Amino acid sequence: MRRSLLFVLCMAAILTACTGTPASSPGAGVLPAAGSHRPGRSQPSLPAQLLFVPLENGTIDIYPLKHAEKKGPIAQITGLTAFQDGMVVDASGNLFVVNNGPFGNYDYVMEFAPPYDSPPTILNTEWMSQVFYPIGAAVDASGDLYVSNCGDYCFETAAVFVYPPGATSPTKAITSSQFNSLAGLALDARGNLYVVEWNDQTYAVDVFEMAAGASTFKPLHLHGLVTGNGGNGVTLNAAGDLYVSAISSGSNYVLEYKPGKRNAFFMIDSFPFLDEPTQLQVGSDGNLYVPVSCGTPPCPYVYGFKPGARKPFEAIGSAGSTNYTFAVGVAPNPALQGSR
Repeated sequence: MRRSLLFVLCMAAILTACTGTPASSPGAGVLPAAGSHRPGRSQPSLPAQLLFVPLENGTIDIYPLKHAEKKGPIAQITGLTAFQDGMVVDASGNLFVVNNGPFGNYDYVMEFAPPYDSPPTILNTEWMSQVFYPIGAAVDASGDLYVSNCGDYCFETAAVFVYPPGATSPTKAITSSQFNSLAGLALDARGNLYVVEWNDQTYAVDVFEMAAGASTFKPLHLHGLVTGNGGNGVTLNAAGDLYVSAISSGSNYVLEYKPGKRNAFFMIDSFPFLDEPTQLQVGSDGNLYVPVSCGTPPCPYVYGFKPGARKPFEAIGSAGSTNYTFAVGVAPNPALQGSR
């Protein structure tokens, strides 16, 4: 499902607009959730812990991280275009959102400063005079932003691009002869960078790691991952355990790996048929938040899992038809807590 959509979008981008930067900045602003604002009253300040959920209709709903399902969205970022993919928050609370779509001028990264009520700063996704198709995002304690591209599947060289703090263009592209196509990104508390790599011919999946201070990626040779595509995600908990979403034509699951181990010790496989886990994240509350591409309505946008649980404790949002939630964002970023 996600792979088919990605193919259509990439082909359109390649055939119609593969060079240049976005023609214009998208309009955006934060609106109070329906019924939560009355004339003459200022919008209440946002809580410290937040969950960002893209609806793929030009809107990102902002939830309180605690009791998100019960409380519902408390604010929105609106006026977006095309698709919102990888999301990450830096140590200052700035939200980076990967944007992509069927044309090259939809491919960029948006940076929203808290309280997320102003138009974003636009970071272009251009390298060597060519626009690349961005997928995942991660940010380190120094403020460097990392963005993965689609790679071979979109007829481009697979790479992770680096944006120094304040830069609106990448200054470095990290490649590997072992890369084919790329998906989600994550950083751990020690500054090690992880990217999901998949092969567009064999659909084999692995996670590559670049140690803090290094300049090359090495495969982890993880076992149990099958059928990769641009939706596969990776994240880590406080203990350094690695969560990777696997997508396998109806048998969809999340695997958890101990540091340095190739075999998973835990599996979450309670997703309904055709619900595909995508770019997941661990929140500062220690819970795992798993966005899904849902093919059997009614469709939640995100499932929440307690540590060690195979069944979700909450299903966040609801759509009456099939929907694609490619990623989720959390604030604060647990890997960066204490780094300010």
